[in-house]
Amino acid sequence: MTPPKNAAPLMEAPPLELLPIAQPGVSITPFRQSPTPMMLIERALSQGSDIDLDRMERLMEMQERWDKENARKAFLEAMSAFRANAPELHKNCTVDFSSAKGRTHYKHADLEEVSMPIGRVMGPLGLSFRWEPKQIGGRIHVTTILQHSAGHSEQLTLEGAPDDSGNKNNIQQVGSTITYLQRYGLLAITGMAVRGQDSDGRIAQAPIDTEADEQYIRAARTLQDLQEIYTEVYLRINPTKNKTALDAIAKAKDKRKAELQKGA
Repeated sequence: MTPPKNAAPLMEAPPLELLPIAQPGVSITPFRQSPTPMMLIERALSQGSDIDLDRMERLMEMQERWDKENARKAFLEAMSAFRANAPELHKNCTVDFSSAKGRTHYKHADLEEVSMPIGRVMGPLGLSFRWEPKQIGGRIHVTTILQHSAGHSEQLTLEGAPDDSGNKNNIQQVGSTITYLQRYGLLAITGMAVRGQDSDGRIAQAPIDTEADEQYIRAARTLQDLQEIYTEVYLRINPTKNKTALDAIAKAKDKRKAELQKGA
């Protein structure tokens, strides 16, 4: 349709602006984000020659603490999501051999059965883990490091003697203990336990490293973790009728339980 001559030109309507509707007796305060330390640093830099170096240093320290706290929160949120979707781990290996010390027969989850399912769930959450083994004074130390992509990490160190069970040579003894401590370190730092206890009716004579088991128990982070870890260790040791080892893990469990109840 052609507009008539001398008609006033059509004006575009201004864009519609949505404003909050005031309610009687209710005041509306616009949201304003609190300035971060980095924003304050940028503001200080914009002042040019008037920069207060002492104030700048304090702001940098504040920013560092700010970043660390945010990284810690991201780590805790990721770990909470991991625990909500934690995989089930099962004992998939049977050890059965005889030596001068007698027969050894027990079941356990190997390192792949423990680490692979955990890694698959952790990856999308920005979590990862690694190990740092050392040998100090003839004992094996393995540190399990759990870290988040935001930068926060936590670690746990377990130690034990070389595993001289069976007919292992010196290198195999060290390797066996490293693998053992890697498994239990990862289980401890993630608060997980292995399902599928030994259902064989014969007496199990698995090698017992009481110190490592006590450290595993002491690493429990909640009362539920403590119960699961203690049950796993107890069911593994009980068939051996090793009263010294059973007493040691019971004391470790009671001590850790008291600490958790106090909020330690």
